[in-house]
Amino acid sequence: SVADRGIGIAASEQDRVFDRFYQSASNGALPRGTGIGLTIAKRFTELQGGRVGLESEPGLGSTFFVSLPAATVPAPPPEHAGAAT
Repeated sequence: SVADRGIGIAASEQDRVFDRFYQSASNGALPRGTGIGLTIAKRFTELQGGRVGLESEPGLGSTFFVSLPAATVPAPPPEHAGAAT
């Protein structure tokens, strides 16, 4: 997770921040990006079976989190009985 103490995100906008090219009007004069970064992060995470989300409250900042499934390691092949080593 990544947290900040910025201006926060209104509840009415929280679902939209992951939409491609969406930019909040509440940023005011703050520098703006292209509006695709969170969309890309969400898509890549979902392709790996994970999820991205956020918790935010105006005036208190935001926390974005990524959750990925645990990796599984394939079992080693069984040893052949009587095989030369």
